[in-house]
Amino acid sequence: NIEIYLAALFTSLLVLGTILYLFEGGSKYAQDIPSAMYWVFIVIIDNIPFEMPVTTAGTMVLIAARFVGLILLGLMFNIMATLMRKVLIGTEGDTK
Repeated sequence: NIEIYLAALFTSLLVLGTILYLFEGGSKYAQDIPSAMYWVFIVIIDNIPFEMPVTTAGTMVLIAARFVGLILLGLMFNIMATLMRKVLIGTEGDTK
């Protein structure tokens, strides 16, 4: 469901943004939790340039955000494939 995708996206933004704020709180991109969440969102989207973190912990948050982006991309492909199967074939697959 798209609701599961949005819940996973918002939860990952909240958790990673809070962790980034704790470790990179003095930087321009992590002045507060919402701006840190925005930075994490930009990293997950991946085509928009962003500032690199200063600390090692910030770099770990960057790596975690990249992995979360890959996981969310796979989840979105699954949602879209299920939707396309339902539209084109008319069934949702095996429902035993």
